[in-house]
Amino acid sequence: MALLSPSNAILFQRYHGLDWIVLLLLVIINIILAVATKPFCRAFEWSDPTIGYPERPDTFPNYSLALMIIFGLVFIVVFVKFAAKPLREVLPEPLTVFGFMDVAETAEAESEEGRYRDRQDNRQNPTGPLYPWIRQYVWAVVLQLFMTQLMKNYAGRLRPDYIDRLHTAGFTASNTTLPSPMKDPQYYCNLMDQFPALKEGRLSFPSGHSSTSFACCLSLTLFLFSYLRPGARQGSFARFCLAASPLLVAVFCAVSRTRDNKHNFSDILAGSLIGIVTPILSFYICFREAGGAAALFLARSDKDVELVLYKRSLRQIENQIRGNRYDSTSNNNNNNNEKDSVMVNIDDNNNNNSNSNSNNALLDILSTRYSSEKGLNEHETAVPWI
Repeated sequence: MALLSPSNAILFQRYHGLDWIVLLLLVIINIILAVATKPFCRAFEWSDPTIGYPERPDTFPNYSLALMIIFGLVFIVVFVKFAAKPLREVLPEPLTVFGFMDVAETAEAESEEGRYRDRQDNRQNPTGPLYPWIRQYVWAVVLQLFMTQLMKNYAGRLRPDYIDRLHTAGFTASNTTLPSPMKDPQYYCNLMDQFPALKEGRLSFPSGHSSTSFACCLSLTLFLFSYLRPGARQGSFARFCLAASPLLVAVFCAVSRTRDNKHNFSDILAGSLIGIVTPILSFYICFREAGGAAALFLARSDKDVELVLYKRSLRQIENQIRGNRYDSTSNNNNNNNEKDSVMVNIDDNNNNNSNSNSNNALLDILSTRYSSEKGLNEHETAVPWI
């Protein structure tokens, strides 16, 4: 941070510069794992029925995962900028049932709804909700890609259609000149350099389609749940179905991998677990839960990330306290030689002591408030969410 100017240092902290550097490193490592390394060399038998299924075309090709990731980013941008306000008019948040409440309670419920909508309207700007949601989404996707690729290479599990891949490459059990895959598995592992399909055939565990689809779709589900709030008050099944709809895509994508003979069920379960855990982790890193009309708060406020300004304010208060103490001491020395002003001097001392005590109390309150996460999230500079 010493290499950056004060203004750039503030921007670096506000937009989580170190986090993006780490994320870029994870992307580079993931590319190296996918391109420059080989999976674990696992022995096999030609007669193994678990890897003897026929090859089938992918229901969800690999490029569909890239489209899914891009679609998620575009959806968040479009929803925040253009769809959030109109959708709240089409699917209004349900108020408390009028028939079960008196007039006062109903009015209070309507007032809370109004406050919620006002806070929502004030947050529809590009510098508010867009950046943290994109940050959460990108981190969820990159984390699952890194974890999945790392585990694929380490496990080296054979796909259910691995034998058929060997047949397609021209290697069969009837060829007696070939070495035994149990006694000399390295021979078949070396074939990965010549036949990329055979390398893919050793990357069964965990399922990358499952992890990627769940990471993208669960992130979108959390995003929609945060905006639509289907569980507010009496609840709304229409909002719930709309918010949970992305998960259907993830489920179909994951299950299709067994229909295509690309993965076992255990591969899909492991990949789905990775795809579920990573967006939840990134979500709770980027956001914090709160109560009342706003259900979520940003994890970091301006006072939190602009640490330089905060420390500067502390130094200003400390200098003010020292100045008051110096004025108090000089007043005492000057007034000790004047007998007629004894009572006035006592009053001045009391005033100076009270000012010093108030400054100390102010410093303690400020330090205590900003040292706790609750104080940071509840400060007026913290950006409130749904």
